[in-house]
Amino acid sequence: SKDRLRVGGNSTSLLSPYLHFGEVSVRKVFNSVRLKQILWTKEGNSVGDESASLYLRAIGLREYSRYICFNFPFTHERSLLNNLKFFPWNADQAHFKAWRQGRTGYPLVDAGMRELWATGWVHNKIRVIVAS
Repeated sequence: SKDRLRVGGNSTSLLSPYLHFGEVSVRKVFNSVRLKQILWTKEGNSVGDESASLYLRAIGLREYSRYICFNFPFTHERSLLNNLKFFPWNADQAHFKAWRQGRTGYPLVDAGMRELWATGWVHNKIRVIVAS
C-alpha cells in the first residue's frame, strides 16, 4: 500500500495481460487475495490488509471498465456522457504521431509511451496520464 502511488519499481502485480487473455481468472485472483487478506487480518498485519483492500479495489475498477466497454461498445468511439458530445477535439496527425512515439515534450507522458513501445506494458497510473 505504501508504494501504490509510485510508478517506478516493483509496485504492481503485472497480471493485466494474463487477466486480459483469460490465462488467469478475475475470480481466482479475487479469491486468492481475499484469503490472504483474511490471514493478514488475523495476524494483525494492517499493512497487508490495506494493500489487499487497495488491490481488490483496483481489480473491481478494472472489471467495471470491462463491464462498461462490453455493455456500451460505443464508448470506444465516443463518450458515455452526452454533455461531452461536443468536446473540442484536435485531430492533428503530427501531434498524434508525436504522442505515439513519445515525443510530446511532457517527460512523464513520453516516458510512458516509450515504455509501452519498448516492453508492451505500462504502469496503470502512467496509462491514465498518457491516455489523458
